[in-house]
Amino acid sequence: MKLRYGWGVVGGIVGLLVLCLLGRRLFVLQAMSYEVLGCRACVVPNVLASDVPYWAVVVALFVVSFGRRGWLWRGVWRGIALLGVALYAADMWVMSQFSTRLMLADIRVYTADTAQALALVLQWPLLHQLLVVGGLVLGAALWWWPVSEPISRRGIVLCGIALAGLGGGAWAYTPPGYVHEWALKNVVQANWPTGLAAPYSHATQERLLAERPPEQCWAGRDQRDHVVMLVLESWSTYHSQAWLGVNDWTPRLDAWAAQGRQFETLYAGGFNTNEGLFSLLTGRDVVLPILPAHQQGAFEGAWGIEDSLPAQLGKQGYQTTFMTSGNLAYTRKGEWLSQLGFEALWGHDAPAFDGVERGHFGAVPDDVLYSSALAHITRLRQDHAASLTVIENVSSHHPYVHPYSGERSEEAVFRYMDKAAGEFIDQLATSGFLEEGTLVVVSDHRAMTFVTAEEQARFGLGAVSRIPGFMLGRGVEPGKVTLPFHQADIMPTLLRQQGERVCLHGPLRDGLDVVASEPRCMMHARGDQRDRVNVYCPEGKGTIKVMGDDSYFVNNEGLESGRRQQLLDALARQRLALEP
Repeated sequence: MKLRYGWGVVGGIVGLLVLCLLGRRLFVLQAMSYEVLGCRACVVPNVLASDVPYWAVVVALFVVSFGRRGWLWRGVWRGIALLGVALYAADMWVMSQFSTRLMLADIRVYTADTAQALALVLQWPLLHQLLVVGGLVLGAALWWWPVSEPISRRGIVLCGIALAGLGGGAWAYTPPGYVHEWALKNVVQANWPTGLAAPYSHATQERLLAERPPEQCWAGRDQRDHVVMLVLESWSTYHSQAWLGVNDWTPRLDAWAAQGRQFETLYAGGFNTNEGLFSLLTGRDVVLPILPAHQQGAFEGAWGIEDSLPAQLGKQGYQTTFMTSGNLAYTRKGEWLSQLGFEALWGHDAPAFDGVERGHFGAVPDDVLYSSALAHITRLRQDHAASLTVIENVSSHHPYVHPYSGERSEEAVFRYMDKAAGEFIDQLATSGFLEEGTLVVVSDHRAMTFVTAEEQARFGLGAVSRIPGFMLGRGVEPGKVTLPFHQADIMPTLLRQQGERVCLHGPLRDGLDVVASEPRCMMHARGDQRDRVNVYCPEGKGTIKVMGDDSYFVNNEGLESGRRQQLLDALARQRLALEP
């Protein structure tokens, strides 16, 4: 027996669904505005002005589908409308979980490995899985549900006039300005083509190449020992009492930082792990390909780099290893790392991890990873004169699930991360490594959570990119480094420490020799607005809107016109791979 209801019943269900989704988005964004601004209703006018036109179009498509009885008619129009509903819901989920938007480039990169993507979905809380299943069932029902009587033409016209008036009025309304405008756009606006694909003219490229800063070289300390770089997933200043003073979730790392060289002001190159690794391992601030979002793949713009940290140390006889408990096939990370010059790669399928219970990304707990890493480093110290070992943990990756208790708590996860990392450093110290080697401990990026009011007040524009980091070991003088540094500066620091000399097309940057280091401007590719790059200089800061030759500063504090042009040129050289 076929269920046939009037179009008013089906329309009522659609209207209720729209109100629920809009209400949920308002709730999420109100929570964000409260964290940053201390108010909850600030976002309401902006969200309504952005989302009401979007929903007017979606509802209009449903109304048109009620105009005839045929399955093909309703299937096409309702299918398009339900796609709009699904995009809105998915965007809202991404926003609530990762403090960024659902972007075409991300969909392309992170769903390329469908098995891994499905595995991550299956690790969601049961309630989330049930909501997805329920949404799919409801969507299928709404797509196919026939109506007993189609809506009259007069009804369609009246609905069209009402929706056009509602959507047009909201679109024409100019809401008050808001610091997080990127979050308030609807999903179509968020994915609307930006200046990322705008090319640089041939004349500009020739000028930039001709004006490239000359290479300069400085004497190194030629230490030639064992180097370990521990890259901690999402470790942020607000987790640490030592860096921000809000939470005390990483006391063991803070204690070790106090015994070493602590970078008080350290900037990340980007908002995700891949971008953090790019800066740390290539010595470049940002990776920002000149491509439309829908054409970008994994590590876009980061391939073909021949002067990376592992490549340069490898040429000097260092054994180079990258170790993680994550899946190296995901986003082609293993392939990229191999091309960078790592001789040995350890991933989730390493034999040492056989039989161990897995978490997200198929990863074993951090302490299991560190146990294998410690054994590997011990062998390297016995068999090789010098080595580079980069270790990337996974347990503190979003979603925050404790690897043993299963507790879903950011605090619990970072306390576990701190304990595991602290014990690993303890073991390195006990083995004598810190007397004959170098340890770098650094975050890959700020956590994908809403910026806190404390971060906003303390760091301002830098809140999205400030991360903790410190160094320990032979030749590392303890103390706090107040001069601002960037993830990209870790590479020249290590190259100067380990080799006879270091050569750069820019000022000397050595975290172990602040006196000789020259201040410089640093960059951060933002995750909220992908066509924006924050710049931080000794004399000021600002944000660049990327548009090829027409790139410009959308805001500026203390940067004179000549300096702004230098920064635009520096960004262009990095994007065009003219910056060695």
